[in-house]
Amino acid sequence: MSQDFTPVVKAPTGRGDPLKVVRAVPALAGAPLVKALGDRLERICSLALVRRHAAGVVVFQPGDTGGSLLFVLSGALRVFARDGEKVVELETAPPGAVVGEGEVLAGENKRQLSAVAQGPVEVLEIARDLLGVAGALPEPLRACLEATRARRASLLEQRRGK
Repeated sequence: MSQDFTPVVKAPTGRGDPLKVVRAVPALAGAPLVKALGDRLERICSLALVRRHAAGVVVFQPGDTGGSLLFVLSGALRVFARDGEKVVELETAPPGAVVGEGEVLAGENKRQLSAVAQGPVEVLEIARDLLGVAGALPEPLRACLEATRARRASLLEQRRGK
């Protein structure tokens, strides 16, 4: 994570604990990550960190430590890559989106993309070791993260060509 972030807190967040927030907000409750976690959701929400970032804060950038994924609870993250001096916009990740999946899947500890808070944003930071057993990700979770990574890779390839 980049050094410029607002306080890290354990549950509860300003809107209640993360599990209650996830279950109460339809965009979160129906998110592919939530479905893939299944009965592990409660445990993960109790152990993961909630991070709040102010508008414009660089949440992470290439080279930052990245052994976790971020599940957007509120607000949005601008996700982009750099191709030399050129900025390649990938997407705006809304509530329910996952960011940082590539590093978790690959077992890498360095971020490849950048994410900036579009406004006030709250994310649930889930460390890789909370997601799997003995280092292996359960298949539904692996499939969910692979789909996200493939979609972003396709966006990057398309936009680099512009």
